[in-house]
Amino acid sequence: MLLSDGSVTRHLHLATGVAATVEVLGMGRVAGGSTLPPPLPPGAELLAEPLLQRRVLLKHGTTGQPLVYAVSWWNEEAAAAAVGAKPDAPIWTSLAASRTELFRDIRSVTLGGCPALEAMLLGRVEGGSDPRSTPPLFWGRHYIFWRGGRPLTVIYEAFSPALAEYLGPCA
Repeated sequence: MLLSDGSVTRHLHLATGVAATVEVLGMGRVAGGSTLPPPLPPGAELLAEPLLQRRVLLKHGTTGQPLVYAVSWWNEEAAAAAVGAKPDAPIWTSLAASRTELFRDIRSVTLGGCPALEAMLLGRVEGGSDPRSTPPLFWGRHYIFWRGGRPLTVIYEAFSPALAEYLGPCA
């Protein structure tokens, strides 16, 4: 799933047996100008301004359990075309409906802990974990979607350890 060129929402559907739902946490213009402020990811400088940032949780379609946190950066016009009138639909749904051909350029795969992800994906209050327990680790990836030789969007995704219920344990 981490290295695949396929849609993460499609993978979630195959793994869980139900379609993933999208909860939009936020979508808005990134302040800036010709010099983009941090914490924009590597590759965002390739996108034409003005930029939008979209933050979502991909959830189990029946239980509502958060499975993936995703944040993406878009040129405002490209976001309007890709997300359109359905901001709570998976990006891939809109792109597949228009038969858009894309190249997913995976830039990094990561594994690490993060209290904010723990709160979002596992429902744990920051600082509320047993200090003697090992904090959960989250797999993540950073990639750029390219269309027609030009960057379309830069995406970061973090995968919940709860996916082990569907995919098997991760050592």
